[in-house]
Amino acid sequence: MSKITTTLNSLFYIRKTFKYIKTNPWSWKYLIIPFFINLILSIALWIFLFNLIQGFVLGLGFLSIIPGFLTGIISFLVLVITFLTTIYLFFLLANIIASPFNGLLTDRMLSMEGIESENKTDVVSLVMREILRAIKFEVLKLVLVLLLFIVSLIITVIPVIGVLLAGLVNFIGNTYLSLVDYFDPGLSYKGVDVTGRFKYVKHIVKDSWGFFLVSGLIMYIPLINIVYIPLAVITANLVLIEKDKSS
Repeated sequence: MSKITTTLNSLFYIRKTFKYIKTNPWSWKYLIIPFFINLILSIALWIFLFNLIQGFVLGLGFLSIIPGFLTGIISFLVLVITFLTTIYLFFLLANIIASPFNGLLTDRMLSMEGIESENKTDVVSLVMREILRAIKFEVLKLVLVLLLFIVSLIITVIPVIGVLLAGLVNFIGNTYLSLVDYFDPGLSYKGVDVTGRFKYVKHIVKDSWGFFLVSGLIMYIPLINIVYIPLAVITANLVLIEKDKSS
């Protein structure tokens, strides 16, 4: 695989992405619409889960015989658990909701550059295909995340540095999966199979520590991460365009 040229060769690779958006204002709708849908979804999901879980916990009989301050502590714990649960469910649904927009964005970006799709289809079929692709990938990602979690638990038994190593493994593994997610629409558009997509991104990680590091850090920042996802998809598509031209 040839070396990445201009898009990912510095920590500030995102500048080229913003430049592309500025010169292609049509791309805004693929960024703004899924953001607001996911924003509304996250708020509604959090409120629903909090009320559901709090109502269940506070309805338990033993709470009526414990001091009031303990009830407050339990409510706080419910809030934390609900928040973590919401984050997981939100990421799952957010990626699925964003998938048709990312697919349409990718289709237009690559077709404008003369790159032919291996499975060109009409808009409705493309949207359905992208949703199914996202669901399949999220299932695969869930399995891989669980494997990472198990490996991390095993690593934590190492004295002194076990916890740090486990955290590092989780960070690297989850960030790598996120990058595969960003490149998935474009590589799918070009007909690359699942194994090929993982191999492709492995070279991306080797060539651009900036893209990897920034993606990993932003992934843990609520709301900002859902803005970053379509930006990262644009970056991934620009890499595909560069490599197609260079080859």
